[in-house]
Amino acid sequence: MENHQVHIEQGEEFAVAPLGAGEEPSSAAAVGGASCASAGPAPGAAESAPLARTPKAEARRLARLARKQEAEEAQQAQDEAFMRLALEEARLAAQAGEVPIGAVVVHQPRDRATGKPTAEAQVIARGHNQCEALKDASAHAEFSAMREAEQALDNWRLSDCTIYVTLEPCVMCAGLMQRSRVSRCVYGAADPKGGALGSLFAIHQDQRLNHRFQVTPGVLEEECQALLRRFFQTRR
Repeated sequence: MENHQVHIEQGEEFAVAPLGAGEEPSSAAAVGGASCASAGPAPGAAESAPLARTPKAEARRLARLARKQEAEEAQQAQDEAFMRLALEEARLAAQAGEVPIGAVVVHQPRDRATGKPTAEAQVIARGHNQCEALKDASAHAEFSAMREAEQALDNWRLSDCTIYVTLEPCVMCAGLMQRSRVSRCVYGAADPKGGALGSLFAIHQDQRLNHRFQVTPGVLEEECQALLRRFFQTRR
């Protein structure tokens, strides 16, 4: 019966040339396993070294990145378009002598399983500050717009709605967003003295509350800030 020198490495068997009767394995063959072990990667190297991707896997990765970037750019363009509508409302407030803050509510139903839109985004409500005109401290732009949106949908839940407002909402308005179950708020200028969506408070992500929503700050921030700055400069 022929003897075979066998080298086992990582669960695979590699057969080498058969040995003749009484023949001793060569020193190279005898230490083959040790040589291979010493030539292998150092312990822990497999974890730190990135796995090489196949051409197909790399193509899929690049395609995912391209789709993600395309979606982000489309979302940014949409956010800016709706914020410009909110700026139009803010200018109406300034013309009436009110603090120039404007808001719009955009409704876009989504599939609950996939999260994908099932219809085009549509403005269902608009609002601007009317505190002075109505002698009402609650007549903030986004507060009024959300109440109008509830009437338009005949539902107090605004779970498929995004609120666009030129200034970061206060505690009152952020609280209504939380209570109305809005899905997202997009604002232009931050309010370091009264903002409740990141500046002073973070109502949108407070774990103690039963609803949390997304916030996108800084959309057309400079335009929103400039409108407020001009208004207050004329009052000094």
